[in-house]
Amino acid sequence: MEPLKNIFNLQLIDTMANNIAAVYPQFAVKDFIKMASENLDDLEMKPRAFQIYKALLHFLPNNFEESAQICIQSFGAELSENQNSAFGLSVFYYLPFSDWISEQGVAPEKLPTSFKFLCELTKRFTAEFAVRKFLIEFPEQTMDFIHQCSHSNNLHLRRFASEGIRPYLPWGLQIKSFAQNPQPIFEVLKHLINDESEYVQKSVGNNLNDITKNHPDLVIDFLNPYAQNPTKRQQKIIHLATRNLIKKGYSKAFQLLNYTTQIQCTAQLKISPSTIKMGETITLEAQIQSNSTLSQNLLIDYCIYFVRANGKNNAKVFKWKKLQLNSQESLQLQTQYSFKPITTRKYYPGEHFISILINGNEIVKTSFVVV
Repeated sequence: MEPLKNIFNLQLIDTMANNIAAVYPQFAVKDFIKMASENLDDLEMKPRAFQIYKALLHFLPNNFEESAQICIQSFGAELSENQNSAFGLSVFYYLPFSDWISEQGVAPEKLPTSFKFLCELTKRFTAEFAVRKFLIEFPEQTMDFIHQCSHSNNLHLRRFASEGIRPYLPWGLQIKSFAQNPQPIFEVLKHLINDESEYVQKSVGNNLNDITKNHPDLVIDFLNPYAQNPTKRQQKIIHLATRNLIKKGYSKAFQLLNYTTQIQCTAQLKISPSTIKMGETITLEAQIQSNSTLSQNLLIDYCIYFVRANGKNNAKVFKWKKLQLNSQESLQLQTQYSFKPITTRKYYPGEHFISILINGNEIVKTSFVVV
């Protein structure tokens, strides 16, 4: 697979130069290409994008308003309702423009133009990274802008209203004030909690999931009114928002999702084979027995305690089965886990453990060995 950094290549730089020259004939195309592509092979993705931004800054007019208008006029078509910023890699073309506005537009007299630029960027890529500096330097004005976007008819702007204010946005600057006090975020998300777009719903759920890191009870309190009789849209958001709390066994999250809080059941777990070689597969067989006179709503997961490089174990929870267990009912479950090499996890030999979690409670635990 080709490295992501290769998106920013000579062809992209040439295309950008000619797009700008089409609306700004004075643009020094050849000189821009030379500066933007200098030592490109030695740079990773973000440094490549930033170098292109520096070349834009050098060859665009000194006047911010004029340069912003030139950039916007050079942009391609907006993403459709069926597209999003993850629609192929070509949208990363706009990352240098994201750097440009976040570096050049954060000033009080520039805010109206900057906010317009962020809107146009969002309709083609995303402005979730660029807006972070605005939130830090001008929180009140920027949150007013975010609220406007949350009411937009454009789903990309509504999604931006949520994604841009996530407290722990991947690749984005951390907004410490939001990490400490998420109330301003809730004020935005209440307008998006029943959004018709799955793209927006996913962002709202991820945003709330971020907040659970420091404020789980506040997220539960925010979601509770919607969980009483949730729409399908709200159900998706609630499940996304609570996924980390569920993995941690947070009891209030299980209660929010209508799982049985006082479970009455036992479990037996068999692992075969008990010793495997690296690259082989284990089979998990579980028997769940109800000890209740009532039916129980159960979420059954399994947790593998992987051996790490230092010899200690590190727990990872995996989804297994969601079910209703009837009074005195007994059922059997089976699944497999492969220790074939993968890029996202490195396996080490030694004694591993597996446990069954029922509604966040560890019921039974056993071990096996990887050699």
